[in-house]
Amino acid sequence: MKKVLFIISGLNYSGSFSLKLGNSFVDEYKKKNPKDTVETLDLNTHKIRFYDMDDHSAVYIKGGKDLNKEEAAKSKERNALVDQFMSADKIVLVAPMWNFSIPAVLKAYIDMIIIPGRTFAYTKDGVEGLVKGKKIIFFGARGGMGYDGPMSKMEMQIKYLENVFGFIGIKDQKSLVIEGSAMPGADTKVNDLLPKIKELAHNF
Repeated sequence: MKKVLFIISGLNYSGSFSLKLGNSFVDEYKKKNPKDTVETLDLNTHKIRFYDMDDHSAVYIKGGKDLNKEEAAKSKERNALVDQFMSADKIVLVAPMWNFSIPAVLKAYIDMIIIPGRTFAYTKDGVEGLVKGKKIIFFGARGGMGYDGPMSKMEMQIKYLENVFGFIGIKDQKSLVIEGSAMPGADTKVNDLLPKIKELAHNF
């Protein structure tokens, strides 16, 4: 039995194209893998906070030792997120494009879990990712078009996610993105992708 962590970073509402992709994928996955567990983490309702000086002091200055009350409380909060992430065998991440990148709450979450000694390590040979043997799939939407072509330099959504999760050791990565979600005729795009979603879910 495998554990899936379903992370929602966009706004959780019925018109979200990226969430429609993610929900459709998870539904298909559950049908194919009824014994697996799926845990949902909605970053907006969880109220992920921004990394601050207490975090920096605890991690990089004090190395987790002799923490004051505020540093200890925030370390406990941060480590709970890392523990949840590390306990999953597979991660499904909904990440719409906002202003060519990702929602701020997702960047805040990433800053909470990319921690030396937990998800990566500094070694004599350089940096080593510590998150081994996991799979991750990204689902996103973009209001415009052409991010694999003339707008490619502006694409800091999937590129960033692939790099940052690859940095911590997750090499098995897939993604599915809807372009033109703000354009006329976009309502049919999710249905058009259902066969691909089913294929991805059955092989995840």
